[in-house]
Formats: sequence, C-alpha cells, structure tokens
Amino acid sequence: MRFYHYTSAGRLPKILESGHIYLSRAGIGKNEKPGVWLTTCPEWERTSTGMILKDGVMKYLSDEEMYTNYGWGRIEVKPSTGFIDMRKFGRTSNIDPKVFQSMIKTGIEMGSNPDDWYVSYIPILSRYFLSIEMNIKKEWVKCTDWNKIGQFVKDGIETNRKLYIK
Repeated sequence: MRFYHYTSAGRLPKILESGHIYLSRAGIGKNEKPGVWLTTCPEWERTSTGMILKDGVMKYLSDEEMYTNYGWGRIEVKPSTGFIDMRKFGRTSNIDPKVFQSMIKTGIEMGSNPDDWYVSYIPILSRYFLSIEMNIKKEWVKCTDWNKIGQFVKDGIETNRKLYIK
C-alpha cells in the first residue's frame, strides 16, 4: 500500500526545509489530537484543496484555481504501522462526533473516499519520504533534486498557468 500526503505544491519547499510534515492543527477542536493526513489514493485528494474567503463565506478553490495558482503537490511516505484509519481516528482523536460525521460527508460529496484516509499522530520525518512530486501538465512528476525543490515548484506552476489559463 502506498501513502501520500497531498498539499499545495507551494508548501513543498517549506516542508522539505523543516525536515518533516507538520501535524495539522487547522480547524480542530480544543481537545482534538492534531495529525498528519495521508491517503492511499494515487489521484489528487480533493479535500486537500485550499479555501478562500468569497463573499464573506469560506469556500474551496476550484480544481483549476488550486492547480494554476498553488499547484498540486504530494509526498509519498514510507508505510508505517503507526498510521491509523478513519474508524480508529474517530475513536482516538477526541474529535466531536458531529464534526467527524460532517468531515466524512463533505469528503464523499467532494468525490473522496474516506476509506482511503489515514492519520499519523506524530510528524513524518523527511527520512521517511519516498518521493516529492508535483502535478505538471496533468501528470505526477518527481522532483529529482530535492535541493532545487523551490525552482521545481516555480517552474511547474508557470508551466501549468501557460497551459490552462486562457
């Protein structure tokens, strides 16, 4: 089984520089455990798409907005027995049950499969990264020189903009 952490491509240099994937604390309850979100889905995880404030309401960016402005990025990580599935996350994270059900429902409505989702309660160190990739021209492309990740992302976003922004 392959595990991916999806994020905006623009965040990839910061993740690599830090040496780990941070625990996500965004939007979690006071007593809820933060985690690193992973999926076994090899396609863009739609719930990883960023949000913006539009007309006073937080809304997900469209796929095109995300793709051309921030890029689709992912890190494949080495599988670990420490990764927990969504059922266990619901029982062990202290997430409010209503929030948990809403998260599942929203994911399904966005075209995701929550059965593919996993969480790590500890940051994932870069020594466990198997690849760092960006979707360029609708194909996943590996960054072959992690020391040049910033230029790789910049070039990828520029390529996607030229192809998809009319």
